[in-house]
Amino acid sequence: MARGVIAMHKAIAAVSMAAMAVVPVGACGSKPPVTWPGTIENHVDQVEFYDKQYSTTDIKVLCANAKGGGVQVQLTAPDGTRLITAQGADGAQTANITIDGPRGKETLPDGAVWSSANGQTSFILDTSGKYDKTFYMHDGSVSCPLTHA
Repeated sequence: MARGVIAMHKAIAAVSMAAMAVVPVGACGSKPPVTWPGTIENHVDQVEFYDKQYSTTDIKVLCANAKGGGVQVQLTAPDGTRLITAQGADGAQTANITIDGPRGKETLPDGAVWSSANGQTSFILDTSGKYDKTFYMHDGSVSCPLTHA
């Protein structure tokens, strides 16, 4: 009986230590960022990262408050490739896009062209074509509602 109790206490201690190891220092009391879903619009049924096509239904679109104000958008492909861009609180019409994927991190300077209307903020890819081999939305846009629950 005593061995069973000792074994149980050792098991609980091991689980507790493992749980403490995965909590980053300073994480206690910090709140996770508030996110809400965004959409890919304009009748687009696929997007491409590095010439690899994905159905828009397979792309996760998350919106969040950007540091310093404004809206940040993250698109995530099934293989883990991520795109992040943000429209700052200053309402700038262009912003960099950062893609983290099979080629590592890559920045597309002024790759996002932002606009806001009808309670949403949206971006399209720079229309010059210079980024189409890295990221391509087939003339679609990504939108985030400015009000969310």
